Amino acid sequence: MKILAYPRDVNPYQELLYGPLRGRVGVEYLDISIAGPFRAATYVPRLIVRMVRKRLQGYRVLHIHWLYMLAVPAFVPGAKRIAYVQTRIFLRAAWLLGYKMVWTAHNVLPHAPITANDLAIRKLLASLSSGVIVPSSSTIAELASHGIDTGRCEVVPHGSYIGVYQNTVSQRQARQTLGIPADARVIGSFGTVHDYKNIPELVQAFVRLAARHSNLYLVLAGKCSDPGVRQAVGSVKTALAKRILMYDEYIPDSDVQRYLNAMDIAVFPFSRITTSGSILLACSFGKPVVAPRIGALQDMPDTIGVLYEPAADVPLDVLIGGLLEDPAALKRAGEASYRYAAGLSWDTIAEQTEHVYAKALHVG
Repeated sequence: MKILAYPRDVNPYQELLYGPLRGRVGVEYLDISIAGPFRAATYVPRLIVRMVRKRLQGYRVLHIHWLYMLAVPAFVPGAKRIAYVQTRIFLRAAWLLGYKMVWTAHNVLPHAPITANDLAIRKLLASLSSGVIVPSSSTIAELASHGIDTGRCEVVPHGSYIGVYQNTVSQRQARQTLGIPADARVIGSFGTVHDYKNIPELVQAFVRLAARHSNLYLVLAGKCSDPGVRQAVGSVKTALAKRILMYDEYIPDSDVQRYLNAMDIAVFPFSRITTSGSILLACSFGKPVVAPRIGALQDMPDTIGVLYEPAADVPLDVLIGGLLEDPAALKRAGEASYRYAAGLSWDTIAEQTEHVYAKALHVG
């Protein structure tokens, strides 16, 4: 069995998945590197040429993870429309070449628009796919709510990140490198910041919590594309703002442990989500989690922290404070969080994915 994966992403997810498969399954990336002003005009044709070559070499399954590489720079006139057309061409070409497509629906819809009609693209992709991998049963319901075909969905969970990143510094050492007192209480969020992550709400919750916790700190680590976060942080009074540590930058793999190990609680007040690698990363570091019970988070155990119902409308600071102010509960949640991550074996996930490939080869 030979698998062509698209695209190659910097997230370690793909290699964690494909690593256990190599040796019995051939895996190669559909990877084209093109820069310059003519990228939009040449990218898809070159993808198709490569797909033809790989098809002749015996590759029969095309595993699609994301379509963001098919976006067209915003300065190009009609960028979203061009992206829509060329994405349809790419998907149709793969189907006409006889590839059995498998789509992993990491997100039901992209966080930011890629084409002029992302929903139509998702519907086409699902209809052409011989298998659709979803991280939880809730994703199937969400796909169906958008009118996307769910007839070939298979639930395969996201794995953990235990052992992927260095985890050798203690909480005291991590805090020392960030200039945080060893005896402080620290809440935070880790990962690239987009508007759907609702970080301004976390900043407001911190301000309310800080009124009764004079040693409370907030750590925000990850490149930020949401101007609302800077506005929220900028509105905090100077004395309190000194206890908000915002690292608006790409975090190198070697530094991941500094930020996560400094935290007592990882908070993710998402407004929408399909699945979250950031939460699984926090669990992999044994961090108690506070997050809404939406998307794949509905399948996570309550013991990992506080998974709240958005409709309950309980203030975020109350939810965080209830856990922060109970040392025994905090310790139990951290231990449960790590156990949950440890149970998400990549070997098992790879086997389940291989089963989807085998099933796809016998569809149609």
